[in-house]
Amino acid sequence: MAEELIEASLDFSAAVKHSWDVIVIGAGPAGAAAALACARKGLETLLLDRKDFPRAKVCGGCLNQAALAQLAELGLDALPAELGALPVNRLRLAAKRTEAVIELPGGMALSRRVLDVGLVRAAIGAGAQFLPHTLAVDAGLSSNHRVLRLKSGHDQAEARTRLVIAADGLRGNFTEGLPTIASVTGHDAFIGLGATFDEQGEYPAGVIHMATHRHGYVGLVRVEEGLLNLAGALDPRWLHRVGSPAEAIGRVLADVGWPIPSGVATARFQGTPRLSTFRSPVANDRVLLVGDAAGYWEPFTGEGMAWALLGGRAAAAQAGSALCLDDDQAMTARWCETYDTVVRKRQRTCAMLTRWLRRPLWFNLGVRVLAVAPILSRGFVRRLNATGYTSIP
Repeated sequence: MAEELIEASLDFSAAVKHSWDVIVIGAGPAGAAAALACARKGLETLLLDRKDFPRAKVCGGCLNQAALAQLAELGLDALPAELGALPVNRLRLAAKRTEAVIELPGGMALSRRVLDVGLVRAAIGAGAQFLPHTLAVDAGLSSNHRVLRLKSGHDQAEARTRLVIAADGLRGNFTEGLPTIASVTGHDAFIGLGATFDEQGEYPAGVIHMATHRHGYVGLVRVEEGLLNLAGALDPRWLHRVGSPAEAIGRVLADVGWPIPSGVATARFQGTPRLSTFRSPVANDRVLLVGDAAGYWEPFTGEGMAWALLGGRAAAAQAGSALCLDDDQAMTARWCETYDTVVRKRQRTCAMLTRWLRRPLWFNLGVRVLAVAPILSRGFVRRLNATGYTSIP
């Protein structure tokens, strides 16, 4: 199905001449949510992304109950269904030909290609300006403003803003260029791989199918129009030895006795940098980091979407009061405290699960236990899907 590009809502020349309240860098879920919420507060907001939209993105494609609750707080509770998302209510977890089926409290599956377009359009509808195909790098501070150097095609110029919300991902040019932000990536961090393709037959809708392996894991879920979304997190050294994403994914699926979709052989895989990255501080001198730019823990069943949307909302909630502060250090300290409270403490459960995955013997034993007594998973499932943190300090 042909998809129309989202056009820029203003000219590049107009964007750089204007002095903005907020510039949001990165139009994924965190950035789009932040831009939407800032615009609704009456802040003059510019949303940038270095890509054109729609674009594909490596992601499991799942919105768990926590993520759906964040969309509802943004007034977008109907958006997933409008975009064709499919309900998800079970997790099928496999290890070494043993599998457990875990009931989920209800989520939805939707490719990032479609979801992100919907969120960007909602941000534009709320009054944010959008400038795709634009690269932003930091150019320092100037009298209570952050100066950005923007490049779009052959055009280059500087833009001024009172606040930057950086949502440019794990290896975004802007965040990576900030000398005051330290970044630490685990020595055993996996890389991500993903593709979405038309595949009939195996892997029914409504289920997250997750195959685990001593070198990583692969998830499959049906998204809009019945397409099969595949996302994996794999040891990059093992992937290099195996030789290709298709071969590696085939080995993971074969190891648990699952069929290899025929589309894997011809799929156009995208990759990510190493995952499991910690950044500190998550703010500095009129810059707030959100989403993957603030650090990444490997999610399981849609938690990453919830963290991104929550972080974007929280940054927007703080933006208004932050702009009234002349003390940049106080602004930085407040966001670091807020982010740790509303996002990082939610990520610790997934950090525990990631460490469990790194121990194949224990993980295989755990799956065997869950196969017999799936009720034991309820505590983790409840924590991962918690909807009680929609309020933001």
